[in-house]
Amino acid sequence: MSLRITAAVYSDTAIVVISEFGRTVAQKGNAGTDHGHGNGMWLMGAPVAGGQVHSEWPDLDDNALREGHDLNVTTDYRTVLAQICERHLRLPDTELSTVFPTMPRQQLVSVIVKT
Repeated sequence: MSLRITAAVYSDTAIVVISEFGRTVAQKGNAGTDHGHGNGMWLMGAPVAGGQVHSEWPDLDDNALREGHDLNVTTDYRTVLAQICERHLRLPDTELSTVFPTMPRQQLVSVIVKT
């Protein structure tokens, strides 16, 4: 089976890949790294304003690590997904709290999806 993506479909497609876990920076008790707190997201597709990295580097100093071994999360994944819902899927602002009821009210990551 072959999948054929036409220009019309691609022009209206946003793809989001989210890792469900990261790896610890420091070794844990088993002398290895384990499931960690930080992760990565990739956005692809014609509506995505690509070629950019959006992040704040949390630092690797022992004092900056979460619980002494994890990167601190600097961008809540829901703020990225909320922008896709709002700008690409045209979900009204009033509905975002229904889709993401526990999302912190921080500023949405900007310029992820073209308007």
